[in-house]
Amino acid sequence: MIPNTAVRLVSSSPVAASAEFGISLKDSAHIMTILRDTLYSDKVLAVLREYSANAWDSHRDAGKGDVPIKVTLPTAMDPSLVIRDFGEGLSPDEVFNIYTQYGSSTKRGSDNAVGMLGIGSKSGFAYSDSFTVTSYHEGKKSTYVAVLDKSEKGVINLLCDEPCGDETGIAIQIAIRPEDIREFTQKAQNLFQYFIPRPDINTTLPKLPAAQATLKHGVIYERTDNYYGERPWVAVMGCVSYNVNLDQVSESDSTKFGGVANFLRNISGALYFDIGEVQVSASREELKYSAETKLALVKKFNDLVDEYVRQSLDTILNGGFSSWEKRVRFQVLAKLHLPVPDDCATLLEGSISVKEKVPKSFVILQNRTPVSSIRINENTRFILWDDRRSRSGFQDLTGSDYLVNPVTKDDKGKAIKLDWPAVEADLAAMCAAVDITGVPTLKLSSFTWAMPTKVGGRKINPKHRTQVFRYNPEGGYCKPWSDCWEPEDRVPDPSDVFTIISNFRTVGFDMGAYYKEDSLLAEELGGVLPPIYGYKTTDKKPVEEKNCIGTPYQTWRDSFVASLIAPGLQVKLDHWHWSSVFSEGRYNWNYPRVDKDTVKKLVKVLGPTHSITVFAEKYYDGGVYCHAHPHLSQALDRLSRRLPDQTLKDSAAQKELKAIYEKYPLLKATEETSVCELWGKHSEHWAQYVKLIDAI
Repeated sequence: MIPNTAVRLVSSSPVAASAEFGISLKDSAHIMTILRDTLYSDKVLAVLREYSANAWDSHRDAGKGDVPIKVTLPTAMDPSLVIRDFGEGLSPDEVFNIYTQYGSSTKRGSDNAVGMLGIGSKSGFAYSDSFTVTSYHEGKKSTYVAVLDKSEKGVINLLCDEPCGDETGIAIQIAIRPEDIREFTQKAQNLFQYFIPRPDINTTLPKLPAAQATLKHGVIYERTDNYYGERPWVAVMGCVSYNVNLDQVSESDSTKFGGVANFLRNISGALYFDIGEVQVSASREELKYSAETKLALVKKFNDLVDEYVRQSLDTILNGGFSSWEKRVRFQVLAKLHLPVPDDCATLLEGSISVKEKVPKSFVILQNRTPVSSIRINENTRFILWDDRRSRSGFQDLTGSDYLVNPVTKDDKGKAIKLDWPAVEADLAAMCAAVDITGVPTLKLSSFTWAMPTKVGGRKINPKHRTQVFRYNPEGGYCKPWSDCWEPEDRVPDPSDVFTIISNFRTVGFDMGAYYKEDSLLAEELGGVLPPIYGYKTTDKKPVEEKNCIGTPYQTWRDSFVASLIAPGLQVKLDHWHWSSVFSEGRYNWNYPRVDKDTVKKLVKVLGPTHSITVFAEKYYDGGVYCHAHPHLSQALDRLSRRLPDQTLKDSAAQKELKAIYEKYPLLKATEETSVCELWGKHSEHWAQYVKLIDAI
């Protein structure tokens, strides 16, 4: 990729002497350590991204852009990562004189490749002290091993050469720690979903949402009724995706291009950029929000939204749809809060009033209640009530169905001869009058009917006769509690995890909340949730935990938390403890957050090695880490709440905070003052106090 460099014209008065800035050769090991060890905040993702992007570039350079690269992710049986391309490979001279040199790159001459920094080929050192490079070039297979030696610069050694026929390309192999295998798989699934073509890989890559529109400028994810949470915008340049920080797209910039910022937070998707259109940071972990990048983002947002709306309108208005189908399709635009022309605004209405248009020949019922409006929904149907058997026997009716019940008596109570063709004609006329022609219309007699099970004149749910159930996490919200439990015909086993349920609710705790928390921990921190069995207790047939086989769910939860405490987790917990140091493991927004300017201010006032400056830097780093990993931070929050209190009090963050308060007691003289005041509105006075204590 061609780097974006500024053209500078410098003029100055005559000078007595001058010198150019450069890199000290004697300190080159220090510079290399910075580039490989501190440049990447996410070292697992760095290894995947840098080597796979290099492989993708190699295919384009060799004219094989439509050939997928091959990625072999680590497994328990073979804990190695292998990224293989089938480009032209590297000669020994290129390996020894270009591949090993920091800053050296052959890709700065064109925008055909995403690389150009000359750092990514060394990213293996960010994760491991060694990795293997195998080059297939000009009929020779050369195997090299790159190793960090005592000089901290690193060295690459040729192990052997052997014939390889017509095979070409590069293979990078890195040994992976067992506790990181799951993380490599998860991050690979997210990274490679935007590769074109997608790599040949030993895992299943996520499919892009089915309800979407793929356009020239990107993708907009269509939000559904059951959409919760936020999916970040990403900018895809070449094969690499970058999360977009919407705060960087200021309102002042966006108004120049039509005010698209009004809609960005209501939708999400991916923006497609040509290589070189936006700038990226040195680590390639995020975009570089220069003025040019911001303007490119805003313009692309506007182009994508405009293209999406235009295509949607053309499809809806000229696609031969009925008026009802048009309204249903317009609900997608309504949910996305996208702008539409004024003459289409009425099609965005979520419901249509029929109060004045319902004829006297029928009434419209929903859940046995007369209605005066029809909700615009893809599942909405009119059901002609032409079958007088018990409605509870028709299992296929839904909450979106409207029953059309014919009037069988006049105002004086005299019977009216039922004329279904006339009722259907009146229904069609009503739909035409309110412009909803095309609503699916069915007859109740076409539905399957089954005799409701009754005992003593009362309908009995078959689940009421079952004693053992299996927990169904998909049920619960806005549904009957019984939907959370599925009947299970099995013999209890000592390995079972169980709970006691009464009236389909767990006794003593909220199963839905607990299971949701455990699912979050399992997804973000590892671990597997077992099936949860429920034993029903009633007044007539009471059931107690001590009489059940297996482990109670609440007891199992404690062992589950203990199983998550792995060596690799401690680093993540340390970040979390620092981000929540003032609330002892509980994230709290009441405390002032530290930014880079705060740290610079403390460095200037107290010095870079002062305990308070070091404390603030770690507090800042913890906050940055948690902001970059919101779901992981949420999981760590839940985990920290369930760890022993002593574990939280003994964290490094709490120890350093305690040491500061012991040395500077006035910083915690009252609840209103703390070390936070050092970057608050009275910071100058508190800095003087700290310096006074230091001088004693």
